[in-house]
Amino acid sequence: MKAFASIFIIISILSFLVFSNPTDLVLKFKDLTNKSPYGIAKLKESNVKDMVFSKQKNYSVVLLFTSSGNEFGCNNCKDVEQKISRVSKNWIQTEKSTQIFFAKLEVTESPNAFISFGVKGIPEVYIIKPECTIFKASDECTSQISIKESFSSEYFISEISHFFPNETFGISEDINQPVSKISFLYGILFSFLFYCLYNSSNAQKYFRTISLSITILFVLLMCSGYMWNHIKNPTFISFNKETQEPSIFIPSSSSQLGIEVYLVFATYFISTIAFIFLVKAAPYYEDKDLKTLSIFVCMGVLLAMNSYIYSTYGIKSHYYPFRIILP
Repeated sequence: MKAFASIFIIISILSFLVFSNPTDLVLKFKDLTNKSPYGIAKLKESNVKDMVFSKQKNYSVVLLFTSSGNEFGCNNCKDVEQKISRVSKNWIQTEKSTQIFFAKLEVTESPNAFISFGVKGIPEVYIIKPECTIFKASDECTSQISIKESFSSEYFISEISHFFPNETFGISEDINQPVSKISFLYGILFSFLFYCLYNSSNAQKYFRTISLSITILFVLLMCSGYMWNHIKNPTFISFNKETQEPSIFIPSSSSQLGIEVYLVFATYFISTIAFIFLVKAAPYYEDKDLKTLSIFVCMGVLLAMNSYIYSTYGIKSHYYPFRIILP
């Protein structure tokens, strides 16, 4: 018994010495990070406490609780991990890469760790500060980053920048985005049918009428409010409770007023009038200068209306990627 006790004490002392050196922890974290193709160190129950919650560590950790499989019904786990990996792969190329590490835990491999930490659902992202030594989510030393439906690398950067204001994060562009084969096939099929329809003698004769009818139906559908209600964060006017000033863009639709309907109707109504004039009136002007001017005016109106729509989305969500003219 004494021999076994001595061996146990020796092993414990050696383990403490190995993990008591911050340099050794950094080197091991770097090794795990370099082994991962996504730049995110993969941890397990056996080493997460020593690597992330050690008293000797001098770095912060961005810890992702996730699942690679579909056993737990996490549909956006892979997407969130990919968005975070674009940031982590860029970060490990900087000079300060040893001050912040990106890591993840798999629920299938470390279920007890999820329970002990207090994970309520996946995916969840936490920022673990250097002074945090207790393996449990707490307001004192851990901070959670909210996972939204429209999670993006830009949004992730904006969130972690609040906790690391002196650091500059970027996005790595070397990750190939998966191509939707179904959408690609649908696009080819639609293009082929459109080509056959346009080249047929009967359809070509009524092509303008058909396209105009489809456009009008589209506008009526959008103005009905059915589609607009499915667009995230629509525009509307409300009043600021503190200043009592009108606010056009607010983050919730619970206080929206009737002005939303008029904004939508006006935008698509102007676009429809411009499109009808472009198709029906502009080609029949005999004066070439007048014909050219009318075409440019109609195209300018359509461009302005689309720019306004994209701009409203951008004001609502700063990480919305599409812009035309308006910022």
